[in-house]
Amino acid sequence: MAAEAIGATASAAQGAGSAHTPVPPGAVRLHIHPALRFLVRPRARDSGEVDLPHDPSATVGHLVQSVGVPLTEVGDLIVSGVLVSVHSRLRDQDRLDVAVRARPQPLEGPARFLLDVHLGTLARRLRLLGVDAAYERYADDNHLVERAGREDQVLLSRDRGLLMRRTLRRAAFVRGQDPDDQLADVIGRFRPPLRPWSLCLACGGSLTPVSTALVANQLEPGTLRTKQQFFRCRACGHVYWHGAHDLRLQQVVRRYL
Repeated sequence: MAAEAIGATASAAQGAGSAHTPVPPGAVRLHIHPALRFLVRPRARDSGEVDLPHDPSATVGHLVQSVGVPLTEVGDLIVSGVLVSVHSRLRDQDRLDVAVRARPQPLEGPARFLLDVHLGTLARRLRLLGVDAAYERYADDNHLVERAGREDQVLLSRDRGLLMRRTLRRAAFVRGQDPDDQLADVIGRFRPPLRPWSLCLACGGSLTPVSTALVANQLEPGTLRTKQQFFRCRACGHVYWHGAHDLRLQQVVRRYL
């Protein structure tokens, strides 16, 4: 889904339901914004309407997540034209409009991200643009939630169950299957500061210029003959230089400059 399709406001969620059938007694109805309907069950995607049994003890947040929409993706919540919180409770036959979170979204903290185990390529693309993107190949969900909280990072994932963890303060669902689409989604949503070519793609450490003499033992003879400018990661020691091998990466960088 294109990132620009997500940037609608809460008013669009309300306007879509101007002509709707009455909510039956003993039920409440959720009207889901079009940009969030891919998250709900297939038969509700066209109308965006989901009827649920009325449970006086259920919070609005619980109801929204029960139909498959993480609160990380939700903007305004409106009942009869009144803004309500995720902790509110609905009355019998209430209709809840669920808006999509507006973009760009404030980071509400440092521009640091933590990616789950399925987003390794996206992590490298973010690092290419100079975005702090931590990634652990074998981290389990509990570790990711704990680390995101401890290091004040935005947890990025396509796992809705993970994003519904109560202890997460900053998190987001990554839209798209292709890494290029995923990168556009994250950059368009959060607009983090970009410093291309400043971070190691392998580990995320800072890159610093280094003399040829200091890295000669890590390079092939052909590279030594044709290249004069090198950078080395302060954390893992990986050496970088520009050349024909990184033309694809240069295209990615130009797209966001």
